[in-house]
Formats: sequence, structure tokens, C-alpha cells
Amino acid sequence: MEIVSLKCDYCFKEWFSNETIRKYFISDVLDIPVENIRSVRLANPFLRKRYREQKQGILDFNLTEDESYHRVYRLRDEKGYEFTNLLEVHIIELGKKLKGTEKVDDWIRLINAKSTEDLNMIGAKNVGMKTAIEEVKRMSLSKKLRLHYEAYLKEKRDAWAIEDYEKQQRQKKMQEAIEQGLTEGREQGLTEGREQGLTEGREQGLTEGREQGFQEGELRGRAEIIIETLERFGEVPHDLKEIIYEVKDIDTLRNYLRCAVKAQNIEDFRDKIGK
Repeated sequence: MEIVSLKCDYCFKEWFSNETIRKYFISDVLDIPVENIRSVRLANPFLRKRYREQKQGILDFNLTEDESYHRVYRLRDEKGYEFTNLLEVHIIELGKKLKGTEKVDDWIRLINAKSTEDLNMIGAKNVGMKTAIEEVKRMSLSKKLRLHYEAYLKEKRDAWAIEDYEKQQRQKKMQEAIEQGLTEGREQGLTEGREQGLTEGREQGLTEGREQGFQEGELRGRAEIIIETLERFGEVPHDLKEIIYEVKDIDTLRNYLRCAVKAQNIEDFRDKIGK
């Protein structure tokens, strides 16, 4: 049976709110006997949202290229003197191959688990790991958590779809821009070449044509992608097309495309971009 993924920020926060899980996790990560841990306070592990509609995120990527997946960092000054041994930063990388000898290995397997079969293959060596596994199973049966998890998956799929669509359209428009730039550059180069010399004029014309064609072609291409996306609601008003075509900033056009994909209608899109 498929289970909720602990890589989903909402699910991980719910799972880690269990104090028994926190204590045994910290015990294995820091190599401290669990009976020596009085309490574990959960600070905010999530990335700050920059705007209201942005997806909440949690760090999940390879920090280094070597095989080590559990690293410990401490504060030192420029001469290498350690500031304190009471403050450590532990980095656990989930995507690397496990050695099978580290205490954190089973925790990594648990966080990466995708089904109850994966959970059953993890050896519950202590109360903490057993509690952690049972908590994931319980969470997978929760209707509320399941809805949050499905929304999380949908948002990831939507983001991937937007990224792929934008990439395909950008490549298409860039190719058209290159061809147009080469044509215009060649024509301009030939014209100037007749006046200043065919060889010199052709080289200058092609260079300038490529540069101008790339810049104008990319902006024009992105604008057309936005308009094509909005045409699913019907004819796009002329004034709105002009607003989109007049934008000369790539980041602004990228934001316009996200708004166009999420918009419910033309007016909703106008509201989202403030136009």
C-alpha cells in the first residue's frame, strides 16, 4: 500500500511532532544514549515563504559529490580554532547510497519509504524506530493528511508541467529567433557590406543580428507563450496583449506565465498581475 511521504513538509512536521520519535532520532544522529536526553525542542525546520501563494519547502538535495551522507559541522574562526563543541550542524543527505553501518541508515530508509512493504523491511531495533514506523502507517490512514499529501503531489506535478511546457516553448521560440536573427543579420550585413565592404559588413551584420535576434526573440517568444496559455479562456483583449508584449524583463514574463497557468479566467489573470 502506498504511504504518505515524509518528504512532504506537512507530513514530516506531523511525524516529527512525536517526542519519542524526536528523542530516538537525535540519539542516533548525535550518538547519545537516549536516557541522557531530557527533552528535544522542535524549532522551525521549514523555508520561509517569499510570497503568500508560494509552496512551503524543506531542504532535500545532495550537498556534496562524495559518498558521505552524514556530515557534522562546527563553528571555527579564520585560524581554525573551534568556537564551541556545544553547537553542531548535522547534514543528512537522503539520496546517496547507504553503507549499512551508520545509525542513521534506518531513519533515511524510513524517510525515503514509499509503501508499507518498504516500512516492513526496516528493522525496528528500538522503541523509537518502532514508534516512527507505526506513526507513518497511522498517518497514511488519516483522511486529513491524505488530502494534504495529495495536494502536495498535485502541486509538484503542476510545477513540473509548467517548467516542461515553458522549456519546450522557450526552445521553440529561441530557434525561431535564431533563424529570424540570422536572416535579418545577413540582410543588414549585406546592405552595410555594399557600402563598407562585403566581408566586413557580413560579419558585423551577422553578429548584431544574432544578438538582437536572441534578445527580442526570447522576449517575444515568452510573451506569445503567455497569450497562448490565456487563449483557453477565449480571445485575449488587445490591450492585455499590448501589456504583455511591452514587458522587457524575463523574470516578469516568467511570473506572468505562472499567473496565466493558475488563473481561472482573463480577469483573474489581470488581478494576479495587477493590470
